[in-house]
Amino acid sequence: MQFIKQCDWIDPLELSKNIPDSEGHWCLLYSGSNTENLGGKSFLAFGIKEIKQSNEMDDIFDNSLDGDLYNRWFGYLSYDLKNSIEDLKEDAPSIIEMPNLLFMSFNNIVEFDHGSRIVNLYSEHVNDDEHKEKRHPVINTLYGEASYGAEYISDIESKINSDDQLRIRSLESNMTKDEYIEKVEYIIDEIKKGTLYQANLTRKFYGSLSRSSTNGSTRLSDFDLFAELSETSPSPYSCYFKINDVSIISSSPEQFIKSDKNGNVISRPIKGTAPRKSNAIDDAKSLEKLINSTKDKAENLMIVDLMRNDFSKGCKKTSVYVEDLFKVNSYKSVHHMSSKITGKIKGGVTSMEFIRNCFPPGSMTGTPKIKAMEICSELEGIRRGVYSGCIGWIDEDGSFDTSVVIRTIILKGDIFEFQVGGAIVYDSVPEEEWMETIYKAQDICDVLNISTDKLQLL
Repeated sequence: MQFIKQCDWIDPLELSKNIPDSEGHWCLLYSGSNTENLGGKSFLAFGIKEIKQSNEMDDIFDNSLDGDLYNRWFGYLSYDLKNSIEDLKEDAPSIIEMPNLLFMSFNNIVEFDHGSRIVNLYSEHVNDDEHKEKRHPVINTLYGEASYGAEYISDIESKINSDDQLRIRSLESNMTKDEYIEKVEYIIDEIKKGTLYQANLTRKFYGSLSRSSTNGSTRLSDFDLFAELSETSPSPYSCYFKINDVSIISSSPEQFIKSDKNGNVISRPIKGTAPRKSNAIDDAKSLEKLINSTKDKAENLMIVDLMRNDFSKGCKKTSVYVEDLFKVNSYKSVHHMSSKITGKIKGGVTSMEFIRNCFPPGSMTGTPKIKAMEICSELEGIRRGVYSGCIGWIDEDGSFDTSVVIRTIILKGDIFEFQVGGAIVYDSVPEEEWMETIYKAQDICDVLNISTDKLQLL
């Protein structure tokens, strides 16, 4: 892929509005919030070239290639790949059916450097000035010629305004409050028996919605909802994926694994969460409580040990280190505790092989990993799908960057699903664990116009 030109700064969300409604496959990886060591760059990819998908954990990339700059693939690994990785048995239903593994390559990639305010366009094709009317509207916009190709653009202005309405027609969950508390108590009993140390139990919410505009001119699009979530819950690993009639709308704060082309890998698992408060004094107390929480530190440390073990499968000996243990970052709605694990991939290990060794993300499973996954699958009774997996990009030079799929809405037409959960440990309080699932769902509920009071009644 060739470097075409450096362009004037434009916000990634604004440029993405130039993607035609008819475009079946495209994605935006958006660093809507930059924290220390996270965020900084966004990527818009469009003009589908090739799709690789599977229901098994296949090594679909050839890391022996030297790879031109941005010869990269964008996609996801579903949590349900655990069944083929670990030979687990699960016969649970799905709400929205999707391949377990899907990556896409594109003819065009726009890189946004938020720090330097530089936009770079890369493309498979050299863009000349001929036939401007046939160029993609995004490229024309970058050339300062947005009027060309205007027939592709349904509406480049934001559709979210006071006239727009989104209503929930139905809302269900895979478990009620009482059932969730009962399952938390069961996990605590298993921990006391020594069966496991921690398990990440999750709840799925799903249903249907209707969207309309009272002025009759527009209808809220999936991307409009993503833009609203990005504003409501800015995160360093936000992303929007359009895959035919399915949209992935994510605002994740959690890095899964990142690697440069030399095999230097980093993971920053999150475990330990406290809600933000509107009052500054109360918010400071909530933050201080998390910083000093022995329970949250115990949760975090268990996942750090799990990730160290996963890293050791594909890293050079003595290269795995833990840094920034129990570091707390604050986001718009919550405070999160994370730690940093680093390592060096050993020779002969491909990107997909290394990811496979660490998959699914330990922060979404528990410890011991296999036993925790078995117990949670049985208790949840429904497939997690993309949630709890990872999303990001993988380059053919071996570099990659992936996030843990949390704070995510999946949409297929007017059918939606989203999921929340938390780590259950020995001293967990079931009622508090249930309440944690409610405040973790707050931002998504705001976007979907769902009262969290309604969640509490399910």
